[in-house]
Amino acid sequence: MSEAKGLQPGTLPIRHMVQLAHDLLPFDSADCKDKIILDVGCGPGQVTEHLLEEYRSSLFPISGDHHNNHNHKTHILASDFSAPMIAQLTSRKEKEIAKGNGIWECVDAKVCDAQDLGMMVRDRVASHVFANLVLFMLPEPRQGLSEMKRVLGRGGVAACTSWRGSEWIDLMRVGAASASASAEGKQEEEEEIGAGDEEKVKGKGKGKMEIPKEWSSAEGVRREMEDVGFVDVQVVESEARWDFESHEGIVDLILGFPGMEIMVGESWGEGGREKAREGMLGWMRERFSRGEGALTGVAIVGVGRKGV
Repeated sequence: MSEAKGLQPGTLPIRHMVQLAHDLLPFDSADCKDKIILDVGCGPGQVTEHLLEEYRSSLFPISGDHHNNHNHKTHILASDFSAPMIAQLTSRKEKEIAKGNGIWECVDAKVCDAQDLGMMVRDRVASHVFANLVLFMLPEPRQGLSEMKRVLGRGGVAACTSWRGSEWIDLMRVGAASASASAEGKQEEEEEIGAGDEEKVKGKGKGKMEIPKEWSSAEGVRREMEDVGFVDVQVVESEARWDFESHEGIVDLILGFPGMEIMVGESWGEGGREKAREGMLGWMRERFSRGEGALTGVAIVGVGRKGV
């Protein structure tokens, strides 16, 4: 049995986000015929995978088979600024096709800046655009939203997610703070970080993954979407729970997240990863004395339509 049970945190809001978008504009509706679906900031392709696994009959409503469906052709474009993430998704696509899962032929993955999708897709060609846990990390989040709106056809749906807060991000901050102290040679000055010290942790480390205030509340996300011009905006909160069976298992898994590299910065520094692990394990032991439990968080899910 895995050390961290269930879905990883990046996947937790996806189900809710995609369902809300489908409710607003069903994938098998006439307005979606021959349209493009964008997965912006796709990472290893979690949104794309969810679409293909859970909405196959809606995406390809005649036969459910991409090869034989000529009346309703869906094309999924997945983009990420990270070449390794795109390589990972492309490899997954090739493996699925080799296994006979031809529906994956509808996927194209390309390296692209979420703030400038022009090199990847032209205006008004998409029915849906998804951005899972990515917009708040952009230098200009509103530019990312504006690009989503630009590529959507009339009545098309944009959907995005953020975090109001989560314990795994708090844990990542603990690791980043510990690694930063190590890199700066200030271990002797490092203040012990324990459970309940989340505000203290936010002031330490590189702080490159702080969620902007406007993206950490339902009201803020609604305002961002409406100010860009989306209509029929719906914003909901969704509780997330990530079960784990050991401190070491969950910490080692989080240390491998791309987001940890973002938080720490360009370099862990000598002994930085070890110091990060030590600090994170200390935080976990104080909070979860039994060695097993669940990290919790609250996701913000926003969807809206492009008007005229």
